Amino acid sequence: MILENDIIIIRYSDKVYIKRAKKGESLNVKSHILKYDDIIGKEEGIFINGFFVAKPTLEEIVKYGFKRETQIVYPKDAFYTAFKLNVPFCKNILEFGTGSAVMSAVMLSVMKEDATLYTHEENQRAYDNAVKNLKTFGFLDDRVKSILSNYQDVSYKNAFFDCAFIDTKEPWNYVDKLHKELKSGANISFLVPTYNQVSKLLETLKDKFFVYEISETLLRKLKPNPERLRPEDIMPAHTAILIFARNIYHCC
Repeated sequence: MILENDIIIIRYSDKVYIKRAKKGESLNVKSHILKYDDIIGKEEGIFINGFFVAKPTLEEIVKYGFKRETQIVYPKDAFYTAFKLNVPFCKNILEFGTGSAVMSAVMLSVMKEDATLYTHEENQRAYDNAVKNLKTFGFLDDRVKSILSNYQDVSYKNAFFDCAFIDTKEPWNYVDKLHKELKSGANISFLVPTYNQVSKLLETLKDKFFVYEISETLLRKLKPNPERLRPEDIMPAHTAILIFARNIYHCC
């Protein structure tokens, strides 16, 4: 059921809105009006006056609701990465490059109740926006340690983190520190936009991390028209490159 002040997703044709169901307010699209008073107290999934209204999924929240100071981690990359990092089984999780906090929200949605996410962002505007996004949509809880700092400037114990996600321009500068502060065998993922960065990072990871996958996640959507079923006219050709590796333990 949709209650007053609930966060809702509204779809009108190909337009998508994330709103709060506040009494006395409405959404106007072209000549159609959706009055929130007409949907409060109703079951989600209601279709009224050309508007489809429901409670949003996590993907819809981060894709349409989060405000952006930086390029977001696309949901297709974020959800896949959380799965590869084995986040539900990690106790202490590191993120460097909080950005708009999409990856933070995804990891928080699958983390254990007693796990902790240490997320670093060195840009003040990005940090403030990330914290606001997490707070607005109910992700900001005691499991989050949001830190306004470069990861290099904060010390952690050796073998402290169970997994890590790194989204920063020059990730190779942090490999030595990551090698020390991640547990033996810990999973780590790096997200970079260019192949040049992948090459440089691979050189730096040698003898410290075992790289087991380099991939791009491609997503092609189809138009929901049963009479002319075909792909959408535009498809993102490239979003990011994901590098997955595990920390090497040198026994001798």
